[in-house]
Amino acid sequence: MTRRPPLYKTNHAREWFHNARKENRGSDDDFDKRRVTTIRTKRALYWASTGFAALALAAIGAADLTRLRDVIAGVAHLGYPAYFATIIGVWKLLAVATMLAPGLPRLKEWAYAGLFFVVSSAAISHAISGDTAGVAALPLMILGIVLTSWVLQPARRAAVAAKPSKSTSIPSEARA
Repeated sequence: MTRRPPLYKTNHAREWFHNARKENRGSDDDFDKRRVTTIRTKRALYWASTGFAALALAAIGAADLTRLRDVIAGVAHLGYPAYFATIIGVWKLLAVATMLAPGLPRLKEWAYAGLFFVVSSAAISHAISGDTAGVAALPLMILGIVLTSWVLQPARRAAVAAKPSKSTSIPSEARA
């Protein structure tokens, strides 16, 4: 008794699968239009998230620098000295300027990393000091917008796409 190959290994099944994929995908022109739309959508989401994050962080940084009474009271409530608001305000404004500047990919990575630490630390500080969940959630929402901007950066997407796929595993001889 001869064994029949599985259905997916027969030429007929391969042709059917290939044609079905081609029909579902549409023509190559449709594929290019979808790709352009995706790129436009990502670009629009990047600029919307970057603009909103820059606006929010610039407003908060300016309030920190002007040492408004409410800001100083909030910083004191969290247990930090008053000059801490000035330091954080300067760094926030510098990060916003770097986010909006063209080019500077490495500096932008540092700016996004700094914003991640500052904003996540703000959420943790609010949670630890006994503030309500809504007060602690506001920095997390800003953090989500900053992370969206970071993920959708055009320069970052190009750098990630251009990376060669090398194996980073350690050879067995070097593991000993």
